[in-house]
Amino acid sequence: MTKRNGKKAEEILKRLGKETKGLIKKLGASPLAWEIIRFYHYNPFIMLTSDRLALCLGRETREIECELKCLCETKLITALEQMENYPPVFVYEPDLSDKQTINKLVTYAQDRRELVAILRDMLIRGKSE
Repeated sequence: MTKRNGKKAEEILKRLGKETKGLIKKLGASPLAWEIIRFYHYNPFIMLTSDRLALCLGRETREIECELKCLCETKLITALEQMENYPPVFVYEPDLSDKQTINKLVTYAQDRRELVAILRDMLIRGKSE
C-alpha cells in the first residue's frame, strides 16, 4: 500500500468510524463484491440479471452469481423473482445508513484499485484493534 492510500485510509477511518467498519464486516475484502456495489451505486435504479451484470462488469456469470448471493444475504442487493423460467433481476436496496457509508467510501476512493487498497488496509487495522 502506498503512503497516499495509507493516509486516505486513516482519514476515512476517522470520519466514518463504526459505520464503515460495520459495512466492511458485512462485505469482507472481496474486490468483486465492492465492484458490484460500486456499479450499483453509480447506477442505482438499474435492474439486471446476473448474466447482464456479468457482461457490464466483464466477468464470468458464475463469479457474479456467487457474489450476488452473498450481497443478497447482507441486504445490500435484492433479488426480484420474475415469471417462471426467468432468472431473477437484482436491484440495489441498501438501508439508508449503508447507502450513506457507501457513498462516502466511493467519494473518497477515485478508482477501483484505490478503493480496494483502502478497504484492505481498514480490514487489517480492524483486526489489530
